[in-house]
Amino acid sequence: MTSRRHQRRAETLILVLAVLLVLLSAWDARRVRETVEVVTVRQGDTLWRLSYGLTGGRDRRSWVARTCTLNGWRAVPVLQPGERVALPVWTRGGLDVDDREVR
Repeated sequence: MTSRRHQRRAETLILVLAVLLVLLSAWDARRVRETVEVVTVRQGDTLWRLSYGLTGGRDRRSWVARTCTLNGWRAVPVLQPGERVALPVWTRGGLDVDDREVR
């Protein structure tokens, strides 16, 4: 009987650990990491346009706000061609989710 009890406890412990492992990996996949790329603005560029592929699946408004903070802007500016701008590149779970090349 004691052997069965130990076996059952071991099985329960393994099940609990497996569930925790699944939950931790799901949590890590949702984490967003940030790197910063500096780009030169081209004619017609806006922060909204530049955000495509750089948000890691998060809200573009958050990305625009973060870009303003990175560049020391108090409001969203009108970008000028030739201007150098720091852009956050957000990735999820350590995997690059950028769908375009940062220039």
